[in-house]
Amino acid sequence: MSLHKRKVELSFTEQIPRHWANGDAFVSHWLNAYTILIPDGEMFIIRACKRYTERLPEALISEVKALSYQEAQHSVQHKKAFDTLAQQGYRVKGFRRLSSVLFYKILEPVFPALTALSTASAIEHVNALIAEHFLSQEKFFDDSSKPMAQMFAWHFAEEIEHKSVVFDALLAINKSYLLRLFGLITTHFTFLSFLYIGAFVLAYQDRSLFTLDFWRGLYRFNFHDGFLLKLIRAYGLYLKRLFHPDEIGNTHLVDRGINIYQALKE
Repeated sequence: MSLHKRKVELSFTEQIPRHWANGDAFVSHWLNAYTILIPDGEMFIIRACKRYTERLPEALISEVKALSYQEAQHSVQHKKAFDTLAQQGYRVKGFRRLSSVLFYKILEPVFPALTALSTASAIEHVNALIAEHFLSQEKFFDDSSKPMAQMFAWHFAEEIEHKSVVFDALLAINKSYLLRLFGLITTHFTFLSFLYIGAFVLAYQDRSLFTLDFWRGLYRFNFHDGFLLKLIRAYGLYLKRLFHPDEIGNTHLVDRGINIYQALKE
């Protein structure tokens, strides 16, 4: 599907509750960890694609440029939300610095450039799954704090909209199955693992880690709502030799996400 270059300006001036995601401490902190990782992570995806842009087919080059625009927008808006977390008293700079140094100062320079593109492709696959998980919920955005709900509705819509771009770029440069496998393994032990680590770090800081509600939220998200099972299935799909992201029928959620974003603007 065609990618849109949407100019988005979000405001985080209104008070945001600590457990802004429908009062759920675990999900709030899991998505807060997502916000902490996104500004640097999106720039990594842009860098990974930019190295190979000139070697891509003309049609794909225009998609990569639109993708880069969307990712840069995500980085800017999540940085605003990141600053809000700091204002709430969370010590977030250390966690961001740790992930940035580990991922982009140590791991990224050590491995060949092509592995960065493979990892970026796998990250986008996981991002599309996360987006589908939340956009498929009936009332998640209605019952969450407006600025954060607005940001995630828009962001998740675009994650599904551009879900195949980096994968197509990887296939155009190198079709190695082992390379694709490497990217998925790397994504699991970096991006995905740090979402959970970040949730625990933030919950520890506001003492919700020691509450029954936090652990109920963790169970509900991962098991009752089925995120872990969806993740396992998404991994299985990605490891099919003839897999392509377009075979996942979730593009209808793009309009849902953008409609939620627009409604929350009014």
